[in-house]
Amino acid sequence: MDSIVFDVLIEAVEETTVSLIPSAALHKVELENPLVELYIYKNATEKFSEVLWTIQQVLFMKIDQRLALALHDERLRQKSDVLSVTHEDLAKQIGSVREVVSKTLKYMEEEGLVRLGRGKIEILDTGKLVV
Repeated sequence: MDSIVFDVLIEAVEETTVSLIPSAALHKVELENPLVELYIYKNATEKFSEVLWTIQQVLFMKIDQRLALALHDERLRQKSDVLSVTHEDLAKQIGSVREVVSKTLKYMEEEGLVRLGRGKIEILDTGKLVV
């Protein structure tokens, strides 16, 4: 993987432990154990697929659909209908800006799908939210 170089921004959303391995040390381990190299390629391929999926969503799904899916995913992750999430966080997740997310959430609130509060969003109608 020496020829692939790109900048990465990673933001932890919960308590995380990170280990940095110098590339020279990793290269030596890869040479000694091909399964390590295979694991790295497999992992990189999966992450690239996630990026392509996100790009596809941005290109072909309406903002309200992307936001509804993000709310559904947050509901599953937090195991609650009352989500501790900001409009800014949701905007980052769906590749939009906070202002658009806020307007869309306001529309969803008017339709009776969610109830907005400070730093939280309550899902009122799960069935209509993700159709």
